[in-house]
Amino acid sequence: MKTPETAAGFTLVEIVVTLLIAGVLGASLYQYMGSALTGSSVPVKRLKATIDLQAVVENIVGDFEQRNPVVESDWTALRNDIGAPATEQTNAYGTYRVVRNEYIRFAGTGAEAADTYGTPPDNVLRVTLANSLDEHLTALLVRPTP
Repeated sequence: MKTPETAAGFTLVEIVVTLLIAGVLGASLYQYMGSALTGSSVPVKRLKATIDLQAVVENIVGDFEQRNPVVESDWTALRNDIGAPATEQTNAYGTYRVVRNEYIRFAGTGAEAADTYGTPPDNVLRVTLANSLDEHLTALLVRPTP
């Protein structure tokens, strides 16, 4: 038979102190790691939205290259297919919001000015699109000289 002096084990005070230290360390670790674990999907979502927006612009540029933008009807049709500014679009190009879809020209000083279709020598269509995260991407489509 064992006496209390020779019994192996932990005292109640040792157990309570151990649990208290483990609780403080656990709470500290949760505070430190909690936001990193819960926010770890944000960069992945942002990257996917950015890649999707890039794909939309590539689809528009590909369509531009397939058409004959020297012909006014093709140039105007492309602009109409992209969509009007401040509209949400889901079409063959993808899903996006049109921020700008306008003709521009550059003055001799490099300044930008509004333009109408077919004003030589600059025939530039500026298209600015946004994704669901309000990230913007701009493409300048330059009409070839006939």
